[in-house]
Amino acid sequence: VVNIDNRLDPTLMRDLSLVDVPFISVDNEDGAYQAARTVSATITAPTEAIIIEGITSAQNAIDRTHGAQRAFAENPMLTLIATETAHWKIDEAYAVTKRLLIAHPDIGVIFCANDMMALGTIQYLTETNRTGVLVAGFDALAEARQAISSGRMVVTVDQQAAQQGYLGVSYAVSLLAGEKVPPETMVPVKIITREAQP
Repeated sequence: VVNIDNRLDPTLMRDLSLVDVPFISVDNEDGAYQAARTVSATITAPTEAIIIEGITSAQNAIDRTHGAQRAFAENPMLTLIATETAHWKIDEAYAVTKRLLIAHPDIGVIFCANDMMALGTIQYLTETNRTGVLVAGFDALAEARQAISSGRMVVTVDQQAAQQGYLGVSYAVSLLAGEKVPPETMVPVKIITREAQP
């Protein structure tokens, strides 16, 4: 067994007698920090920001929220006014964005903990002809890359899923051959912007 992306629940692993399971992932907090910092670094006037997070009990959602909060806190011009979940879903992110922008029309920065939620946010902004709101996401989906190319989104994070998968298969083959593999491997993320699209 090789654990990829989200760490398996330790209690479940113990109950299933799974020990020394190698873990492959990315540093979600650092990836979110880099993405949020890419946006926050452009802010030079007082600006309100929100975070749309994933499932609040999921470790990757927790880490991404912490990373974005850390980046926003570094810029005294940014005020984080709300952190709300949209459960990774496009339609829920649309609804959260709509509700928060109606209540706080001066929001200028929105960090979404995945690209599906960012796309929901962008959908609302597009439908309401709203410009000047900087949107960040996470996952580097094709649709997010297109949104970045067209200027509707600023940044996303590439988790290099193919590299994680490759390492997972490679480690599984090594384990089957009785070889040792690293207990934990963190694959570096890539920050995708209009200027830096591989």
